[in-house]
Amino acid sequence: MITALGWLGSALIVASLAMHRRVPFRVLNLLSAIVLLVFNFAISLWSMEALNGAVLVVNAWHLQKLLGGARRQTLPGPKPGLSPARPAEGWFTRPEISHNEIPTYGRLTRAENDRRSVPAAPKEHG
Repeated sequence: MITALGWLGSALIVASLAMHRRVPFRVLNLLSAIVLLVFNFAISLWSMEALNGAVLVVNAWHLQKLLGGARRQTLPGPKPGLSPARPAEGWFTRPEISHNEIPTYGRLTRAENDRRSVPAAPKEHG
């Protein structure tokens, strides 16, 4: 039974490392720390008990931040410290763009294209 706990804890660590998302990774890693805490206590392996205790605390802290942050984001109303009003013109905002001056990122704008003239044919001297 005790050996099975060690194998289960190890399998949970490997499974957690295969997770792509943060919350499932932290949950599985937390579960593996709990299982390995019990296993290491049963065999009196105190250094690994301390390690898995630290892993448990770190995973619980990160889970609290991840899940607490999701809860705070779903609250209605404006976020604290942010005003819904548009900021004053300054270095952090760009001026309003008229419809004729839509950015084209290297190409000519519609207004520049309209102003551009086709070069006239050279006159013959004669």
